[in-house]
Amino acid sequence: MIIQIEKDKLLEALGRVAPIADKRTTLPILSHILFDIELERIILMATDLEVGLKIFLPVTSEEAGRIALPSRKLLEIVKELPSGPVEIESSDAYRMRIQAGASVFQLSGMDPGDYPAFGDYSGVEFSGIDAESFHWMIEKTLYAASTDDIRFNLNGVLFEQKDHVMCLVGTDGHRLAYAENELGITIPRSLVVPKKGLNELTRILESAKGEVQLGFDAKNMYIKNDEFAMTIRLIDGDYPDYRRVIPSQPRGKLSINVKKLVQGLRRAAIFTTDRSRGITVVVSEEGMMLNAEHPEFGRFEEKIGAEYEGEPFDVIVNVYYFMEALHAIETEGVTIEYYREAGPLILRPQPEANYFNLVMPMKR
Repeated sequence: MIIQIEKDKLLEALGRVAPIADKRTTLPILSHILFDIELERIILMATDLEVGLKIFLPVTSEEAGRIALPSRKLLEIVKELPSGPVEIESSDAYRMRIQAGASVFQLSGMDPGDYPAFGDYSGVEFSGIDAESFHWMIEKTLYAASTDDIRFNLNGVLFEQKDHVMCLVGTDGHRLAYAENELGITIPRSLVVPKKGLNELTRILESAKGEVQLGFDAKNMYIKNDEFAMTIRLIDGDYPDYRRVIPSQPRGKLSINVKKLVQGLRRAAIFTTDRSRGITVVVSEEGMMLNAEHPEFGRFEEKIGAEYEGEPFDVIVNVYYFMEALHAIETEGVTIEYYREAGPLILRPQPEANYFNLVMPMKR
């Protein structure tokens, strides 16, 4: 079985599937990429049993075959091959010959029969969704999802339906990100999609054009088009009622330039410690004051011009959480809403759009 494929196309496909292959697994086969060679295409597949990805590459082959090859070593080989066509030939001994120009590699693999089965979505109902809009919603909320294994139900993004609108929510208990969009599909129920799977999906959606097909079953989310198919195992757990932490009547509204505020926060972060990343934010009609104090190096303060209407307040916030929330704001200006002492700050773009970010203050 011999096929030819351009190096750049093969390298791009390997770059997509290789990050999913789990290098720390107790199952050696999961550190391999499965080559499923059909007469008119190659299917490259990787899985860690929670996320699975197939990439489809058109080729011409006189016969079909399968082989599992070590992900890291295969990627190293293809990166160093000279540009141009790559000839691939597999044998019955779980070995693949890879040749480009005068360079020839004989790479040993494993029995493809040991490779886990990809999620079966033959009975799943799919709906078309705009890839760019879907990517935008995930990017707006994923950063706030938890990485704490103890609170596993927060280690993902909540997908839910509100009338005809899809809503995504990410939170780790200290901050929250919300985005909504009318994408013309119906989610069968509220569900939680894990952060790892969505990180991989965003990489794929960055280059996807037009629509992708989205579907769900009891345990998985499926996304596909003509170039890829992905399955993500859903988190089996209840998501907390995030609406309880979103107040309704602000006592004050601050309008400020995002770039100037981020620059000031970066300077304030210099005088925070690894143990406490808190800074004090003081807001009044005169604007915003940032204060930070380091037990060894000294103090920092900076006044930033802003427009404010409402009760004066001061809070201690995690400077990095605050900056990440601002990085998710696409507009030049941001409105920061104050509600009550020890209550959240809500950041909304100016003009207001279909997303917002929330940051909880730190204890004094």
